[in-house]
Amino acid sequence: MLKNGVRLAFGTDYSVEPISPFRGLYACVTRERPEGGPRKGWEAQEKISLEDCIRAYTSGSAYAQFEEGKKGELKLGEYADFLILSDDLTKIPPSQYTKVRVLRTVVGGRTVHQAN
Repeated sequence: MLKNGVRLAFGTDYSVEPISPFRGLYACVTRERPEGGPRKGWEAQEKISLEDCIRAYTSGSAYAQFEEGKKGELKLGEYADFLILSDDLTKIPPSQYTKVRVLRTVVGGRTVHQAN
């Protein structure tokens, strides 16, 4: 779909899966569960880059909610919603994604969560 210009929008599969978006990122780039399987992955040819996965979770989801231009990107005039993570996802292997911790959550420019 991505190759055909379809704009992807991702979210967690909560309540049938844990709410962690890091599990979703892992599945997106590997087409497997973090705990292993399925053997050879789900439709392995559908793996996409971490950058495209993050875009689908952020600006793609905003687009699906008809909220593009308001949220989904860090731009002047848009809500300042973002996370500060313990690790740079672009510098670690996918096998480490589920070990990443959220250090701070900012919503509307205000800190709503701060890790100890």
